[in-house]
Amino acid sequence: MSSQNSVPVLETVGLSVHFGGHQAVQDVSCRFVRDTVTAIVGPNGAGKTTYFNLISGQLPQTAGDVLLDGQSVRGWSASKRARAGLGRAFQLTQLFPRLSVADNLRLVVQARHGHGFRFWQPASSLTQVDADVEHLLQRIDLAERAQVPAGQLSHGGQRRLEVGIMLALDPAVMMFDEPTAGMSADEAPVVLELIQTIRQEGGKTILLVEHKMDVIRSLADRIVVLDQGQLIADGKPAEVMAMASVRQAYLGESVVTEAAKS
Repeated sequence: MSSQNSVPVLETVGLSVHFGGHQAVQDVSCRFVRDTVTAIVGPNGAGKTTYFNLISGQLPQTAGDVLLDGQSVRGWSASKRARAGLGRAFQLTQLFPRLSVADNLRLVVQARHGHGFRFWQPASSLTQVDADVEHLLQRIDLAERAQVPAGQLSHGGQRRLEVGIMLALDPAVMMFDEPTAGMSADEAPVVLELIQTIRQEGGKTILLVEHKMDVIRSLADRIVVLDQGQLIADGKPAEVMAMASVRQAYLGESVVTEAAKS
C-alpha cells in the first residue's frame, strides 16, 4: 500500500453514543483509507447502522469524533457532511417517488453544477447536466426506465437509483447499508457489480454494513466486527472469520466452516 493510500480519508476516534442507559456504540476508533472496501458486520443490535448514522451525521455522538481528510466534522449536519464527501445509501430508499428516475438524478446533478433547483429554467438547456444524467442512467442500468416515476420502480431499481444519486454527488466516501437487502435474486447482482465497478475505478473509500457472507467475500478487503456497540475485531476477512471471539459473537462455527470451503 502506498503512503498516499495509508492516509485515512475517514477516521472515527473514540466514537460513542448512548440512549438513556444503553450504550449503542462504545469508544469505536477506526481508520478507513482510499481504494479499500470495508465490511462492517456483527449480530443484530451490534450497533452497525448506529455507527453509520454517527459517521454520516444522522445522529449526534455522545463522545468522540469523526474526521474527514483529517478535519473534524463534529456538529456538522448530514447534508453538510454529504457535500464534503460523505455519501450514504440507506437500507430504506430516500427518493422523490413522484419524480421520474431521470429527474431524481437531475436535481442532484444540477445542485452539484451550481444550478440549484431551477424549475423555471428548462432542464434540457443544461447540456452538461443532461449528459451527466444520461451517463448515470447507463451506469445504474435504468436508461430504459428514465421517465418512469421512481416510486414505480421495483425495490432493486430504487436501490440502484439511490446509488446513482450517491454517484452524482461524487463523494470520496461511499457508505452502503445492506445494499442488497430485500432484493430479488435477479436484482442483487446488478447492485453488487456496480459496487465492484466503483471499486475497480479507484479513488473511493467504500464501507458496507452487510450480513451476507458471499457479498462480504466478493467485495471486502477488510472486516470490522462490532458486538454490543464495541469493536471486537478488525482485519482481513479470512483472519477475522478465524477468530474465536468473532465466531462466538456473530459468525458461528457453521458460517466460518462454510466460508473456509469457498
